[in-house]
Amino acid sequence: MSKKYISTEAIRNFRNSLKELLLAHDSIGKYRTFVFLVKDKVKIKNRKISQSLEEILSKESEGFLANLIFVNLVTIMEVYLKECLFEALRRDPKLVRRFLEKYKMERRISVDDLYVGANAFAFSLLNDIVFHNLKKVDALYKIVFNFSILELGDYKNLEKCVKIRHNIVHENSQVDGKKMEFKYSGILGAAKVILNFVEGIDYFIRHRKKRKKFTSIFSLYSGVTTSLAEWDEYLKAKYIISVK
Repeated sequence: MSKKYISTEAIRNFRNSLKELLLAHDSIGKYRTFVFLVKDKVKIKNRKISQSLEEILSKESEGFLANLIFVNLVTIMEVYLKECLFEALRRDPKLVRRFLEKYKMERRISVDDLYVGANAFAFSLLNDIVFHNLKKVDALYKIVFNFSILELGDYKNLEKCVKIRHNIVHENSQVDGKKMEFKYSGILGAAKVILNFVEGIDYFIRHRKKRKKFTSIFSLYSGVTTSLAEWDEYLKAKYIISVK
């Protein structure tokens, strides 16, 4: 495939964002371990300080921080999917025409749409799309790149990640009135699924074949030993989260 189709900025931004999230994940884990050791080894007389340490180590605190990282994992996937399309359309006017000819518009074309020009109109249509709707995004990639993104990832777990994000953001982390709980190992599981999905898309765009080997998620940040243990725990689990 021609170099003009290669997604460069999109994949670079995704990798940098993922690395930042995993470093944050690692730092939070180390900080909690440090607080635990302090509380376990040092006798603290100040009641307020002791209470603050208890709050840091609480399940509520862990869940809140895990939620923040999890939401952003799905967000950086969405941003990649969108940026990748934008890059392709900017590089090749023929793709803009193909997109406008084949895309089933859900809005009426206004006079303003005609005046802004084909490129700006195409980008405005993309800006109206929710990019965590993977089936809709798949239809866009079929038009622009002529392949299905859903065949390049673990669609079942990707959809699960999207639903978890929705419940965190819109349902206060609840499923059927019950609070969702998942540990940082769940974040690593989701990160692995999302990483392989995005890297698989980028590879297919450049080589027109499926990627067989993927970068180890543990090579992207420092907490290798702990993370491997948590990843083993995730692999044995049936779900990314548990509902209690």
